[in-house]
Amino acid sequence: MTSFKHNHTRAVEMWPIDEVQPNPDNPRVHSEPQIADLAASLREFDFVRPILVDENKMVLVGHGVLAAARELGFER
Repeated sequence: MTSFKHNHTRAVEMWPIDEVQPNPDNPRVHSEPQIADLAASLREFDFVRPILVDENKMVLVGHGVLAAARELGFER
């Protein structure tokens, strides 16, 4: 068994939405209907899991949710 030591800080933080940037190398593309579905989910349930970003506030996971939040006018 291999043991890994991580020096990562894990915390949920609220940031201004304009500080979080989508990764231009993200291979996934979300269609308009997918973004609309994600927006409907955000309206009904709010965020149930955070958008994962790196130390430069570049999105690693959650590009579609970020797009939906921007479409809905979320500020944070």
